[in-house]
Amino acid sequence: MIKNISPDHVPGFIDPLTSRGERCLSPLSQDTGFRLFPRTAIRQSERIDKRITCRIDRQKKPGNRVWEAKQRRYQQRLAQARICLQFHTPLTVAEWYAQQRDHDFYESDLLRMVLKWLPQFESCKSLEPSWYWNDPLWLLFMDISVTAKGATPEELSADKLVVPNRLPVN
Repeated sequence: MIKNISPDHVPGFIDPLTSRGERCLSPLSQDTGFRLFPRTAIRQSERIDKRITCRIDRQKKPGNRVWEAKQRRYQQRLAQARICLQFHTPLTVAEWYAQQRDHDFYESDLLRMVLKWLPQFESCKSLEPSWYWNDPLWLLFMDISVTAKGATPEELSADKLVVPNRLPVN
């Protein structure tokens, strides 16, 4: 049976095996490689999908790219504000808020940030964060200020110890 195969057709039988089905020369049909090596078909369809996705991304409207860049910058500024907030106590949080008003943050983002920050301080344990979800941000800051000014010296010193990278002052 092998004697009937001419030397010209031997590479046609070996090439699909060595290329894992990516190349099928005649006399084999083009789908022989895909039937023998299904992973090759999956890989080629993934490549086609990736090419289409890249083409669509290149054709995206420039406005979408500008909007995405603005969103990234906003999220970076918000993360920086979150870091700065960690270095404030309830007595100094009004200063932080005055700095952040210039950055055009959404009030809801600042509210979420402050409500996550608030429970760690002893002087503000009486303030329940869930009370302020529907209230304006200035009301929360007013309550924080009043509560912090009425706190005991022990609570205020405990608040100072919560702030990172601060050494206690004797």
